[in-house]
Amino acid sequence: MAGTGRRDGESPPLSGPLDRPSAAFINTLFSNYPFLRESEITFPSNAVPIANAWSQQNPDLPFSQYLPMRVVFRSNNYEMRDGTGVTFGADGVTPNPNCEPNGISMGGPCRGNVAETFEFRAIDRKLRTPYVQQWNLGYQWEVARDFMLEMRYVGTKGTRLLNALALAQSWDLNSPDAPDSVFQRMNDAYVRGGAPRGALGSQTLTPQMTAACAGRPACLQGVGLAYGFNWPTGTGISNQNFGPLAGQFDLNLAMPTALITSNTVNAVIPFEPRAVFLGLNVPEAIILKSTGNSIYHGLQTNFTKRFSHGLQFNLGYTWARSIDDSSADPGSTSGSGKPDIPNTGFIVQGDSRNTRANRAVSDFDRTHRFSLSWVYDIPTGGWNNQWVKGWQLSGFAQVQSGAPYSICSGEGEARSAAAQAAALVDDILAMPGNEPVRRHYR
Repeated sequence: MAGTGRRDGESPPLSGPLDRPSAAFINTLFSNYPFLRESEITFPSNAVPIANAWSQQNPDLPFSQYLPMRVVFRSNNYEMRDGTGVTFGADGVTPNPNCEPNGISMGGPCRGNVAETFEFRAIDRKLRTPYVQQWNLGYQWEVARDFMLEMRYVGTKGTRLLNALALAQSWDLNSPDAPDSVFQRMNDAYVRGGAPRGALGSQTLTPQMTAACAGRPACLQGVGLAYGFNWPTGTGISNQNFGPLAGQFDLNLAMPTALITSNTVNAVIPFEPRAVFLGLNVPEAIILKSTGNSIYHGLQTNFTKRFSHGLQFNLGYTWARSIDDSSADPGSTSGSGKPDIPNTGFIVQGDSRNTRANRAVSDFDRTHRFSLSWVYDIPTGGWNNQWVKGWQLSGFAQVQSGAPYSICSGEGEARSAAAQAAALVDDILAMPGNEPVRRHYR
């Protein structure tokens, strides 16, 4: 954080204390939040020139004034806003939507910017040195003159490998491990938003609600009011088929069944308010830990003929399996979770709280690999001509099994399986040429 001090020859500081966010602490790829937010040059529809994209931001405002961020209940769902008093959009003209009749906005324009969460890189204080162990056991047998068979078992184990984990991973509220404090956060926002569906605790709890909350008091107060509803059934909602989700109870839903439209993503509580630490970016607030492990087992065989009688060859076959819980460099900004997905992953795939659940074949695993190389002296047929002698044929061939394939989210921001499934179905059905599929699906 910058202070008010200055070196000789520097311009004097602006009036008032300065405490601006460090560029290393925040997203600097598209914005210099909170003073120049990426939304400000795209609000509305790129209508704000960058020269005017300062809105009401006061450059002398201490950084602490942007915190704490808070959750706002508005339009039947939740959003995050910072702690400033900004009441207009980036153009400085369009007022923020009204919100929080029981909160600081008092039913007038929402106070604060729609918050952009903070990014940073942290290192676990208990970080350990990774190490790799290797071992092998081999056997060679000269089958006949110039022919040799070799068989070898090779093992490699990586321990305490580095993993980039999400420090503020969002909770699936259906998880029995989701902390009650996250539900309390939603309850508070719901009350500030006017409690439009009734006072907390006034609902009639069903056995399904009671079981879902699993004895968490705050959850029981707000379920069925602030969150926790059933997905629609059948195809009556904008012709959308919810498939196995139809009728299912979901604590991640922010609105009652009757309000859920075809845009199902808007029915799900956004991932940011569901994070433990409010205001930290989910995939890019990273902590580096020594939680990774890997193991490789391989049977390597070679059948070799030494060069004789004008022929030499080497025939090799490997049967192996590589297993790990992350197959890429941790925290790589060029894409980490999957090496074939560029610029989309910063943390390990899956659950950062349980990286053991990621344990599976490595992204680069090739179970079977066959290779053949050879050199063959072309016979001269008795000719002793310089244009005939010394010619050879050589070659190399390799055949291997394919790499593992899985469908994954490039960043750890999936709101819920329901939202992802609905969005995926919509994308597929909207593709050109899929009209027969649409008719069948709908």
